[in-house]
Amino acid sequence: MNTEDLKRWQQLASERTDRQLYEILSRPDDYQPEALNVYRTEFRRRNLDEAQLERLTEATQSNKVIRSAERLSYLEKIWILLNPFSLLRLEKYRYNGQEGKYNEAYRYVGIGIVMYAILFGYILLDRFGYL
Repeated sequence: MNTEDLKRWQQLASERTDRQLYEILSRPDDYQPEALNVYRTEFRRRNLDEAQLERLTEATQSNKVIRSAERLSYLEKIWILLNPFSLLRLEKYRYNGQEGKYNEAYRYVGIGIVMYAILFGYILLDRFGYL
């Protein structure tokens, strides 16, 4: 990593809130080792006391619970029904800890695939004169 990249990472780290830094450091596999070192240094530099660390832990845990309970909006449901092959979007839900959305989205993918199979079957039957 060159000095420009290091300065850029340090700038980004200094702009993060304590909670954001804590969440980043709690998921080390998601970040480059060089970036993690910069974030660790910034986190240590802030000299957070035990009470602040406890509040960060509680806030992160409650945020995970809230995210896992989220459900799909009507627009998301319609999008998945019309485009059931958008599996990357589903993985984004899992990655972000939105288990409720992830499970519900897979249900709608199944419904969308069945819907397209019925439509395709109807078109074939109509095309060959069986309807």
